[in-house]
Amino acid sequence: MELVKLENIKDAIVGLPGVTGLSTEQRKRLTIVVELVANPSIIFIDELTSGLDARAAAIVMRAVRNCGYRKNRCLHHSSTYVEIPYVFAQCVYYSLIVYAMVSFEWTATDFFWLFFMNFFSFLYFTYFGMMTVSITPNEQIAAIFAAGFYLLFNIFSGFYIPQP
Repeated sequence: MELVKLENIKDAIVGLPGVTGLSTEQRKRLTIVVELVANPSIIFIDELTSGLDARAAAIVMRAVRNCGYRKNRCLHHSSTYVEIPYVFAQCVYYSLIVYAMVSFEWTATDFFWLFFMNFFSFLYFTYFGMMTVSITPNEQIAAIFAAGFYLLFNIFSGFYIPQP
């Protein structure tokens, strides 16, 4: 229970999905704990993080990684395609706002180049954050590691300079 951060609800009733008891993400983490407690010789997991928010997905991936690291018996496949539509929507809004505020000439080619660069930069930072959470022992160390990287990245990055 401690491995997947469910110790605070150890005496709770599971209940009906969406009505009473545990939330959907808590149910998923509980299911993983039940399987790990059974001590199987091998675990096949598909779409482990589907339906989970970023925090719950990181907790689940850490639990599976810790299980596999200690006993070499967990095989998992996780899909990170879920983030792409959200990053796309954020990038559309961000690119429109930045393009208008910097007063670039409104041409489709220039806008799409800006969008392209922003989109893949956003994706890079999203996947970098997911990677740091998965390779570090807890969220605090991941934040420290990522902050150092972001500091270096910002020091050596370019800046938008609007034309008069």
